[in-house]
Amino acid sequence: MKIIADGFLTTLTPETVPRALGLGFISMIATGWTSVSLIICVQLACEDRNIGLATLLCGCARAIGGSVVVTIYSSLLTNKIADDSGPRVAKVVVPLGFKIPLLPKLIGYLSHGDVRHAAALPGATPGIIEVAAKALQWSWSEAFKLVYISATVFAGLSLAAALFVQDVSHNMTDNVAVRLANEKERVNTVDA
Repeated sequence: MKIIADGFLTTLTPETVPRALGLGFISMIATGWTSVSLIICVQLACEDRNIGLATLLCGCARAIGGSVVVTIYSSLLTNKIADDSGPRVAKVVVPLGFKIPLLPKLIGYLSHGDVRHAAALPGATPGIIEVAAKALQWSWSEAFKLVYISATVFAGLSLAAALFVQDVSHNMTDNVAVRLANEKERVNTVDA
């Protein structure tokens, strides 16, 4: 489900916001399901005395992996925006008479949502601001497409790794290895 949702996220554009919300929801549900399933499988696959250590190592691996992935995603976004936004905005505003030396300021202002300062630039008309803002939306769309492609690849690698996980169904019982000091043992009414 995660791989499919992430794959479909690569088709998003600035005009497909409702679809983005739906696909994002499905993708995050799948992420949560995978995270909880991983913890359960790790705890069921180890000996009872090692549950704490196994859970700790699982959490550490997830945190380290998350940090690496956030760094990769940030680099993809930053580099794509840096490479794509200038030419894309120039393509739509220069024919309308906007001066090339002012492009970095226009892009900077609009990237930070500062329409007031962008509109105060010499030669900036409401039409120029509108087409430049739309061009930036498309740049961000292209940048996020790279993120979604890499997320799909990571999800695929996770699925491939999951194929090698041992079967833990034999450990899925009602047995409670350790009880709390104040917990009373439950009477099994089925056997009684």
